[in-house]
Amino acid sequence: MLIIYWSIYLNVVVYQSDGYRKTGCYNLHCPGFVQIDPFLSLGGSIEPVSIYNGQQREIQFIVKKDQVTEKWWLKVGDRIIGYWPHPIMTGLHYCGTEIKWGGAVLNKNVGNHHTATQMGSGHFHGEGFGKTSFIRNIGYYNDSNNLITNELYIDSTYATRPSCYDVKLEDHGGPYGTHLYFGGSGFSMDCLG
Repeated sequence: MLIIYWSIYLNVVVYQSDGYRKTGCYNLHCPGFVQIDPFLSLGGSIEPVSIYNGQQREIQFIVKKDQVTEKWWLKVGDRIIGYWPHPIMTGLHYCGTEIKWGGAVLNKNVGNHHTATQMGSGHFHGEGFGKTSFIRNIGYYNDSNNLITNELYIDSTYATRPSCYDVKLEDHGGPYGTHLYFGGSGFSMDCLG
């Protein structure tokens, strides 16, 4: 399963069912990804970035299987970043069964202290557009290779530490379609331990 998390950095996670205890990896630490773009890579920064309560920047991400070569291609904006050959995409030879959107941080809980790493802009969803990170027009490609954005089944939203980071899913139609706001400041007086 591929999970794309993005705010300022392009991160791709190959998720494993054991919760990363023995398997699972991030970005180019995962074996097999074939990098095509010489300038933008998995785990690298993407610029320019949005300005808090100012100019907002967007970029489109697409992960799509080529039906002929069976390679899973990653496209960011108008750039083809690279692909995962089909043999390493265990369980995804035909299709995916679940897609997740959102943010992630690494919390090693050093000294029993939550990380101070912010997620996204570092602001919570309640601050809204222009202040918190967002993902809009969420969709997927179906078996007929058509982009589906209006027939999504959203199972749930969750934040593992809501006092540190949060998420809110919305769908008001219009140009944002199904979208979510997410982020948070990390360690604070509200986010202890």
